[in-house]
Amino acid sequence: METPSRPFDIHDVRRDFPILARPLPNGAPLVYLDNGATSQKPLAVLDKLREVEATYNANVHRGIHQLGDRVTVELEAAREKIQRFLNAAESSEIIFTSGTTMSINLVAFAWGRKFLKPGDEILLNEMEHHANLVPWQQTAKATGAKLRYIPLTADGRLDASHFDRLITAKTKLVAVTAMSNVLGTLNPIRELAARAHQVGAVILVDGAQSVPHQPTDVRDLVIDFLAFSGHKLYGPTGVGVLYGRRELLEAMDPFLCGGNMINEVHLESS
Repeated sequence: METPSRPFDIHDVRRDFPILARPLPNGAPLVYLDNGATSQKPLAVLDKLREVEATYNANVHRGIHQLGDRVTVELEAAREKIQRFLNAAESSEIIFTSGTTMSINLVAFAWGRKFLKPGDEILLNEMEHHANLVPWQQTAKATGAKLRYIPLTADGRLDASHFDRLITAKTKLVAVTAMSNVLGTLNPIRELAARAHQVGAVILVDGAQSVPHQPTDVRDLVIDFLAFSGHKLYGPTGVGVLYGRRELLEAMDPFLCGGNMINEVHLESS
């Protein structure tokens, strides 16, 4: 005999978010509908943040003491959870960043400025968030690559009739959102990835809006890079993820330089 499903209770959901218990100045209950910008934090996240700060705050991958060991283990466990969440091939393909914007900039600087050259083409479209537009504009200026744009249909979708004309041997990168932050449009990522790979291009997907709302299997989609943020997933502010295929990540130059990335440091070079 099947156990009857528990009825959905919005009050149970609201109790998970302490901020929603705060009344507005006029005494009305707070109703928050701006989750496309940032989500509120549930008790589980707030409690975990307090636990870390209160009981084992330390630098990861640096200290040889118990607190450092504990927080390092937890960080790597989080990386492995995200690997499984995205069905990435290995945890080393998961890079922690400060958010979607930094993840995209990392690829634009560390991959784009190394591998793009004059005459190469970067394929974008007009529905992109500025975070997936401006970095490529700057990369094009720096490398001599050209920007091309997939036009939109009257109902705000990518015009697929232009794919064959725009995705050519000159195309080296397709940068596209999986879900528009303004329109909610769902783009055909699997088709775009297949077409990009047919001409030897790579594809970067902005998943800031899509990852919180639908399953994202990077191997099923066959994408090369995926960027998203934790704060849209009920997670902490200032935490983001870049997924990248290992062979692409290993070919990139460092984006930021500092500790824990070198074997030796000398006065003239490292």
